Amino acid sequence: MPKKRGVDQKTLTEDNELFDFDEEVKPILEVLCGKTLELSRMEVLEEEELREMKEQQDHYKRMLAAEVTDI
Repeated sequence: MPKKRGVDQKTLTEDNELFDFDEEVKPILEVLCGKTLELSRMEVLEEEELREMKEQQDHYKRMLAAEVTDI
Protein backbone atom coordinates (compact mmCIF):
# COMPACT_ATOMS: atom_id res chain seq x y z
CA MET A 1 0.00 0.00 0.00
CA PRO A 2 1.49 3.37 -0.97
CA LYS A 3 2.32 5.90 1.71
CA LYS A 4 -0.20 8.69 2.25
CA ARG A 5 0.78 12.13 0.94
CA GLY A 6 -0.81 15.49 1.71
CA VAL A 7 -3.22 16.59 4.43
CA ASP A 8 -6.69 15.16 4.98
CA GLN A 9 -9.49 17.74 4.79
CA LYS A 10 -12.72 17.74 6.79
CA THR A 11 -16.06 19.43 6.35
CA LEU A 12 -17.79 20.87 9.37
CA THR A 13 -21.57 20.44 9.36
CA GLU A 14 -24.15 21.00 12.01
CA ASP A 15 -26.77 18.33 12.80
CA ASN A 16 -29.62 20.19 11.10
CA GLU A 17 -27.68 21.09 7.93
CA LEU A 18 -27.80 17.68 6.30
CA PHE A 19 -30.66 16.38 4.19
CA ASP A 20 -33.09 14.31 6.29
CA PHE A 21 -34.46 11.88 3.71
CA ASP A 22 -37.28 10.49 5.87
CA GLU A 23 -38.69 13.94 6.60
CA GLU A 24 -38.12 15.44 3.15
CA VAL A 25 -39.69 12.56 1.24
CA LYS A 26 -42.98 12.44 3.21
CA PRO A 27 -44.83 15.19 1.23
CA ILE A 28 -43.70 13.79 -2.11
CA LEU A 29 -44.68 10.27 -1.11
CA GLU A 30 -48.10 11.43 0.12
CA VAL A 31 -48.80 13.13 -3.21
CA LEU A 32 -47.64 10.11 -5.21
CA CYS A 33 -49.73 7.70 -3.14
CA GLY A 34 -52.76 9.98 -3.29
CA LYS A 35 -52.53 10.38 -7.06
CA THR A 36 -52.04 6.64 -7.54
CA LEU A 37 -55.09 5.83 -5.44
CA GLU A 38 -57.16 8.47 -7.22
CA LEU A 39 -56.20 7.15 -10.67
CA SER A 40 -56.88 3.57 -9.58
CA ARG A 41 -60.30 4.53 -8.29
CA MET A 42 -61.11 6.36 -11.54
CA GLU A 43 -60.08 3.30 -13.58
CA VAL A 44 -62.30 1.03 -11.51
CA LEU A 45 -65.26 3.41 -11.92
CA GLU A 46 -64.62 3.60 -15.66
CA GLU A 47 -64.53 -0.19 -15.96
CA GLU A 48 -67.77 -0.44 -14.00
CA GLU A 49 -69.42 2.17 -16.23
CA LEU A 50 -68.28 0.33 -19.37
CA ARG A 51 -69.63 -2.95 -18.00
CA GLU A 52 -73.01 -1.34 -17.31
CA MET A 53 -73.11 0.16 -20.80
CA LYS A 54 -72.34 -3.26 -22.30
CA GLU A 55 -75.16 -4.81 -20.26
CA GLN A 56 -77.56 -2.11 -21.48
CA GLN A 57 -76.51 -2.72 -25.09
CA ASP A 58 -77.02 -6.46 -24.71
CA HIS A 59 -80.46 -5.88 -23.15
CA TYR A 60 -81.41 -3.54 -26.00
CA LYS A 61 -80.24 -6.07 -28.61
CA ARG A 62 -82.28 -8.82 -26.91
CA MET A 63 -85.38 -6.59 -26.92
CA LEU A 64 -84.88 -5.74 -30.59
CA ALA A 65 -84.44 -9.43 -31.44
CA ALA A 66 -87.62 -10.26 -29.50
CA GLU A 67 -89.57 -7.58 -31.39
CA VAL A 68 -88.31 -8.85 -34.73
CA THR A 69 -89.36 -12.42 -33.91
CA ASP A 70 -92.77 -11.19 -32.71
CA ILE A 71 -93.51 -9.36 -35.98
